[in-house]
Amino acid sequence: MKLWIATSLVLAVFLAGCASLEEKVARELNAGKEAIDKGKYEEAVTHYRKAIEYRSNDWRAYAECGDAHYFLKQYEPAIECYDNALIILGLMIIPQYLERSRRKNFSKLAVNADIKWKYQPMEVDILFKRGCALIELKRYKKASESLEICVNVRPSHLHAWSVLAELFDDKLKDRTAARYCYTRFLTLALKATHLERQRYKATKARIAHAYKRRRELTPEPEEDTKTAEAKAAGLEHELLCVTEDAGLRSEIMKMLTVETGKLGLKVELEKSTIRIFGKKVQLEPLRDAILEGFPKRLDRLELEIKKIS
Repeated sequence: MKLWIATSLVLAVFLAGCASLEEKVARELNAGKEAIDKGKYEEAVTHYRKAIEYRSNDWRAYAECGDAHYFLKQYEPAIECYDNALIILGLMIIPQYLERSRRKNFSKLAVNADIKWKYQPMEVDILFKRGCALIELKRYKKASESLEICVNVRPSHLHAWSVLAELFDDKLKDRTAARYCYTRFLTLALKATHLERQRYKATKARIAHAYKRRRELTPEPEEDTKTAEAKAAGLEHELLCVTEDAGLRSEIMKMLTVETGKLGLKVELEKSTIRIFGKKVQLEPLRDAILEGFPKRLDRLELEIKKIS
């Protein structure tokens, strides 16, 4: 009887200690979150470090501590925290576990079959922010690897595709990979809801920039028959309407059928591009008519008048 009572008391004390520890960790995590919301990042780091002292295997404490360091522009400790969080989760995928295989347009990561891809939203965000921190430290190659894993795990991550495209474009100077990433970003952005665009920061300016850069990165085609005919007819300019939205393209073509018929202009459709050949004074009003006709869908449309070279 006495042994039973003693055992019960020890167990009660142990359970009380565990409950107390959980409460302390939860209290520090909540305090850290509140500090981040108020912009008190150094205070947040202190709270998260205390939570880690209480429970050293808490991946959330490491991840959110990494966020606080990131906001303070302390990128080295931020990466260290993100790495610790991923290690605790068992999801630290480092190069020796990856078999890189080059595709025609982009490097795809072929993952060891023993690794299970069961990432939760928070965990994918850790990979993304880790890549952004590496960019700030100018470790562009490692940043690209982290972001490539991110988009392979969650192919719908618009912000990751955009950052990766700009990384390949501006820093790594890989035109093919940059064009591929811009294309993936634009394809997803057209299908995304308004809330998804807001969440992944797919702003109109970012979409317009992606359209512009993708076009600039696309190799110039050889002169086609239509261009040669336009030159022969004395037509010096062309209006380019570029959109991946098939419905919008169809509506623009219907409008152009009427307008170009009146002016006697040549029109050609090439995949996502509508080309109208004519003189500049004819094409400018036509461009303005398209802008006025589709004011709410301009983020899906790229218009340009250029001289036929």
